[in-house]
Amino acid sequence: MSPEKLTPEKLTPQAEEIRARLEEQLLSATTEPDKDGNLKYTNLGLHVLPLLQILGLQEWGFTAWRFSKAKIIKNDTGPVYLIPLRIVSGTPRLEGTSQVEGCLLEPGFKVYMNEMKLQPELDCLFLVPKKMA
Repeated sequence: MSPEKLTPEKLTPQAEEIRARLEEQLLSATTEPDKDGNLKYTNLGLHVLPLLQILGLQEWGFTAWRFSKAKIIKNDTGPVYLIPLRIVSGTPRLEGTSQVEGCLLEPGFKVYMNEMKLQPELDCLFLVPKKMA
């Protein structure tokens, strides 16, 4: 049996407009490094909320990152949306597994994914379902 294909979905024009503004905000955003050498953006909240609304995901949480090092991405609450904001260098992609074929990551698209290895280097946004109480 061949692996399932991971298909990036094009953002709507309204969502793409907000993504482009977020990309600009990265230039003045503050960051915190993680133990692996990647950076978490810490002050983009007001700029992300309109995107969540347009996507119909107002109840979801989010994190924004710069991945300069490869990283396994896994969310305990299930699949997440990954939205590439900016390619920093190279050809960022999600590596495939035996169950799911990988894909390139490009601004202007979103990818609904589960556990996969992200190859850098890019700035991206993760939209995550909030844990149920």
